[in-house]
Amino acid sequence: MCYWILNQRGAVISRSTVQRVTNLELSTSSVKDIFDNFDKKIHHKLKNEERGYVGNKPNPDDWADLMEDDEDFRDEFANVYNDSGVPEADEFTPEVLEDTYVNMEVALPRKDDGSTFAKVTKRLRDANGIPIGVTNENPILDTRVYEVEYMDGRKALLAANANYY
Repeated sequence: MCYWILNQRGAVISRSTVQRVTNLELSTSSVKDIFDNFDKKIHHKLKNEERGYVGNKPNPDDWADLMEDDEDFRDEFANVYNDSGVPEADEFTPEVLEDTYVNMEVALPRKDDGSTFAKVTKRLRDANGIPIGVTNENPILDTRVYEVEYMDGRKALLAANANYY
């Protein structure tokens, strides 16, 4: 496990070992001075007096020269991260992210047609909204149930551990 640490220059670095400061250490003046010095340097770095700021917001007029001269800054400033295709946090369902079968296209045997392509459209849930079956690394013990849609539009149920030989 790695921790992301903010150093006094304002750079984020990765460290695999960290040690927290105890309440006893925080009560000593030498440790308090270290933290006060760190806070001042970070405050100076983040709220650069040359660029100006009001409260916790930068003054846009002081950044105007970067908008004119720095193409990378202008591109990053104008970049929009809102994507309607990305679900909101309230719509988050962890099993969808962990489920590798959803949206997979598979070739399945049909009685009279031989093999036919189908797409796994969703994992089925019971009446209470709980996903049916459980995941297991051993495919024989994987009891999840899915809905698949064939290319002709017909839908069917399929167990993750179904064997076709």
